[in-house]
Amino acid sequence: MSETWPQRLLVDGFGRIAETLPSIVDGLSVDDLLWRPYDRANSIAWILWHIARMEDAQIAPLAGTDEVWAREGWVERFGLPY
Repeated sequence: MSETWPQRLLVDGFGRIAETLPSIVDGLSVDDLLWRPYDRANSIAWILWHIARMEDAQIAPLAGTDEVWAREGWVERFGLPY
């Protein structure tokens, strides 16, 4: 069965993330990942977390499963206030 255009779009978009992010963050220290240029800015680590969460939130319903974030206990592990 061939992919539909929405499937191709998701595969392309998430594939680009998987292809590029590792080389972008390779060699960065924890301090680099947590650095923020000013108080209200997001760190690289937060942006990476957000990308992963959004992928999980978008793919889980399409796959007919719960988000990994909730299903595997990450909500409790992170203990975020929201």
